[in-house]
This record gives sequence, structure tokens and C-alpha cells, in this order.
Amino acid sequence: MSDDPKEQSREEWLDDLGKAADVAIQGPGKIEVTPPKDMISITSALKEPFDPKIVHFRPGAMTKDHKKAIALAYIDARDVMKRLDDTVGDLWQCRYPFEGCCEIGIMVGNQWLWRSNGAGATAIEGEKGQYSDAFKRAGVMWGIGRYLYYLPNVWVELDQYKKIIQPPELPAWALPGFKSK
Repeated sequence: MSDDPKEQSREEWLDDLGKAADVAIQGPGKIEVTPPKDMISITSALKEPFDPKIVHFRPGAMTKDHKKAIALAYIDARDVMKRLDDTVGDLWQCRYPFEGCCEIGIMVGNQWLWRSNGAGATAIEGEKGQYSDAFKRAGVMWGIGRYLYYLPNVWVELDQYKKIIQPPELPAWALPGFKSK
């Protein structure tokens, strides 16, 4: 039996999945998975919106005169690490199986569950930025900061250095503790 998911047989994969969740095979290609209760509480905590002071904005698409841009929200990699620490303590890890790809694993029960994503080199601190962006994107696969992708497009004014003068306010649903009616 291999610990590497890429080398596992279908049966080994289903066995591992069954250890992390209740799995019922409904027939060829039909698998019903009920995540364990601790997994549901973990994912809920990971998906919780961040304090607005932690959310930063950078300019996206700009007007031709570069005086306005769509504000794009983001968080730092350190914020993703803190969210993992606060939610699962030391029961998470990351690895970079190849350039531009990050995998984040969380121990649930007695199994490591992994999610991954990648990024290309960045214009600023190319390689470091690539690893940081891949890490943040892998975090999004766990739900960390995913809500930021659903923020409305808001045009903001830019200064002469193309920096946002006044960042937009986050909507109520993107604030910590928001409960929908």
C-alpha cells in the first residue's frame, strides 16, 4: 500500500477515503461520501471570513488613463498559515511536489487529506512569490479566503503611483460572524 495518492490503486484510494469519512459505493462510478463531523467543523472554521484589517486590495483592470481600477482583495500567506494554526493546530503541513505547485494536508481522524493548486512566477520576487501564491491558492482549495473571489467588482481611484487611494468596504456577508437570514 502506498502513501502517495498518485501511486494508489482505486481500492487503496477508496479504503483511505473510507477511513476519513463514511463512504457508500452506490454502483459503478457512484460514491456517496458523508464527511466526519470534525471535518465539517474544520472546513466551516477555515471558510470563516477574515477580519477586514487583514484583507488587502490591489488594483486590477484599470481605466485607460490609469486613474481608476477594480479593487482586487487578497490575503497574505502568513494569514493562511495562521488560519490553519488556529483551526487545526499542528495537524497541517504543506509540500511542493514540483515547481509552482503547493499541496496542503490536514490530518482528519488518522488520515492526511490533501488539496493542491499552483501559480506561476510573479513580477516581484519571482520564485518566492510563486511559492507564496501557490500556497495561498492551495489554501483556497480548503476554503480559506475563497469568499474574496465573490466580492463585487468595485472601481476605486488610484494615485499617481497606481496605488489605491481608498479601499472599498467589505459587504456584510464578507465579515466575520455574518449569519444569513
